[in-house]
Amino acid sequence: MNTLQKYEKYLYLILLIGTFVYSPIFFNGFVWDDFTFILNNSQLHQLNIPALFGSSIFNSGPFYRPIPAVYFTFLYTLSGNHALLYHLLQLALHLADTFLLFIFLGLFFTDGIAFFLALIFLVHPINVESVAYIGATQSELYFLPGIIALLLATRKNLTRSKFLWISGLLLLATLTKETGFLFYLLILVYRFLFKLGNLKKFFLLGITIIAIYVVLRIFVGGVVFQEANYIPIAALSLQQRLLNIPAIMFYYIKTFVFPSTLTIWQSWVITKITVPSFTFPLIICLLFFTLIAYFITILAEQTKKSVQTTQALQNQKKHIQERHASLNEFLFFVIWFIIGIGLILQIVPLDMTVADRWFYFPIVGLLGMLGVTLQFFQPAIKKHNIIFLFGAIIIICLLSQRTFLRTFDWRNQLTIYADARHQNYENYMLDNAYADQLFNTGKHSEAIMYEERSIAISPTLIDVSLLGEFYRELNQCDAAIPEYENALTYYKAPTQVHNGLMPQEDLALEVTYINLTDCYMRTGLPQSAIDLITNKALKKFPSNSRLYFILSVAYYQVGDQQQALNAISKAYTLSPDPLVTKVYNQLKNNIPLSP
Repeated sequence: MNTLQKYEKYLYLILLIGTFVYSPIFFNGFVWDDFTFILNNSQLHQLNIPALFGSSIFNSGPFYRPIPAVYFTFLYTLSGNHALLYHLLQLALHLADTFLLFIFLGLFFTDGIAFFLALIFLVHPINVESVAYIGATQSELYFLPGIIALLLATRKNLTRSKFLWISGLLLLATLTKETGFLFYLLILVYRFLFKLGNLKKFFLLGITIIAIYVVLRIFVGGVVFQEANYIPIAALSLQQRLLNIPAIMFYYIKTFVFPSTLTIWQSWVITKITVPSFTFPLIICLLFFTLIAYFITILAEQTKKSVQTTQALQNQKKHIQERHASLNEFLFFVIWFIIGIGLILQIVPLDMTVADRWFYFPIVGLLGMLGVTLQFFQPAIKKHNIIFLFGAIIIICLLSQRTFLRTFDWRNQLTIYADARHQNYENYMLDNAYADQLFNTGKHSEAIMYEERSIAISPTLIDVSLLGEFYRELNQCDAAIPEYENALTYYKAPTQVHNGLMPQEDLALEVTYINLTDCYMRTGLPQSAIDLITNKALKKFPSNSRLYFILSVAYYQVGDQQQALNAISKAYTLSPDPLVTKVYNQLKNNIPLSP
């Protein structure tokens, strides 16, 4: 009963602190990729679980993640485009992860140290992205089954039932996010370091999980590995990406220690060796790992000295056990950090250079190393208990304050992009997204300025076409036409098609053709519309009803009634919407079209 009451006390504190610190997210909406992956993703709007394990936006490129697709489908079925339930469940998952992490850390440390470390995990600002950004719920989703499996695997003797639970949980974590498989590696490391045995059995389990994942990925999801070469870091060669490792490592260490600067969509790259971008981060990283190595030698030396002590046999055995356990505990968390950080160092390119949500797993390795260090200095901590307690409270309060304020940045699209825009000065994708939001809120001139800045950094079909769209929406087709025509020159035919879906580049090309020909019509250039549609647009998109409709009206304006009827007949066959039907009937019955 005492143990249960102890856990309840810590659970209530975690619930209270976490709910208070993250309470602003309950008033936040959808942001960033939430629109692409959830709101505008029709595949999630109907509950068809077998289909969600097949081709979907979650199962494409380098990823196969059907569990988040199922999770978001259930939520969309319940809540639709109302964000509150998404945020409530996401916070609940983070609170559960924190409590389970506290229990796990309690296997190594005193309750006070374990709770302090769990609170850092709970309120650290680097985890705000994982808690406030709905699209990042995958972090909590894979961590939950992973940490449960790890807790179950800490027992020396495992029943068949527990082993099956561990197997199912690890598979669930892996199908949620590939990072989830790292928990399997941690189980192997834990059972090896602490001599719990059954390594052969767990080794076979790993092969089974990989086999199931590969079969589902390839034969059910139809997903093969594809790189996003339009991302700056992914466009670099392996040798060039290795040049970025010190800066990437430094970013995460710096943000963990001093989380003052937090932002999204970080696509910066290091292309040459300079002191600020390469040498200084490299020195810091070398010092960091040197410090880790030095502490390992201290723990190893303490273990060696304990064997040579002249204490009584019983005390000697106890001392050896304590020091040896400390060394293995430190090694365990060092390995946790290394395998976690190794996955996000761009050896295999990801869709951004760094992202705060990717640190949800590696941060536990750092916390564990900190815990071993605090445990090592436990005598000094006990001697100055009040000072250390006061210091711990200050740290948690400062981190909580930063996290609380950071949640407001995630209120909506405009606020998160505005915050990121002030800290990312050479991010054309962010400029593009920010410009779109500014335009939608009526800040037209500012939107045009940021879109022009995006184009100046990296002109693409999508960016230049969006600038044309701004002018078209402002009824300035004379300014829109040259932008649309310029946009067409940046079209690059996609080399890969994701799951039979039209690539984004082709979608943008199709819209550009429609908008450009519409502007031709508005400015009295029907022949230009005819030439573009017949010579290029319909050759690429022969089933586009809108193009045939514009073509029909263009032929009508140049006086070619038969071609106009032929074009509208085709549009009517493809999509007999009310406007197409109206024009079709008018031309078919020789009724003049309205101007």
